[in-house]
Amino acid sequence: MIGDKTFAESLRMWRSQMGWSQSRAASELACSVRTLQGWEAGRPCAHEASIRKLMSLL
Repeated sequence: MIGDKTFAESLRMWRSQMGWSQSRAASELACSVRTLQGWEAGRPCAHEASIRKLMSLL
């Protein structure tokens, strides 16, 4: 968890704050929309490379 938020909640909030669609966020993270949707739904987390990419965007 990140503070009081789960990874899924934090990811959704970040994407919303950026004003990005799931498609845009998936493109920026170099993953599929389906993968991003899974992360936002709380399914198994990102691969290390995707986590690094996400951290560089934060």
